[in-house]
Amino acid sequence: MAKVNCRIEETYIYTDDGREVEGCIATCGKCNRTTQSRGHSSGSKNRCLRLMRENCPNEEDNYYVEG
Repeated sequence: MAKVNCRIEETYIYTDDGREVEGCIATCGKCNRTTQSRGHSSGSKNRCLRLMRENCPNEEDNYYVEG
């Protein structure tokens, strides 16, 4: 399992119903894929990293970390 650094940005995101809410966006340091989650908490950031692992477009089994 490779360790991959991701950049996490606190910003505003749009929900499925079009509302703008606080959120975070993680960007993979390997392929530039992004995931997003509502909120700015550590749990929201961890969710982005977990989604990155679960939905890797290259089907890799990486360990994603903020950094």
